[in-house]
Amino acid sequence: MQLTDIIQDTASLRPLLEDGFVESKYAQTGELYALADLVFPESIPLPMPLQWCIVREGVRFTYNPYEVAPYVVGQTDIVLAWEKLGKLADKSKWID
Repeated sequence: MQLTDIIQDTASLRPLLEDGFVESKYAQTGELYALADLVFPESIPLPMPLQWCIVREGVRFTYNPYEVAPYVVGQTDIVLAWEKLGKLADKSKWID
């Protein structure tokens, strides 16, 4: 299965991932960052993650250390809820 089997428009997914990346680091540290403060310059715009899975809440995306950011940033897990994905993903196809 490919990500495009779940997400209809990956170009529209990218801003959600970028916001989710920043929000996940805020949740961990309580510090407000811009995406450019966290990732390598060549990782803007944020590339589609290689690791993802469907979870009951939505779709989980994982960026490993060094994939888009320095090791100190650590692994980043982003869960985009079905409601946030909206028309990009059809929950009824994947979750009963």
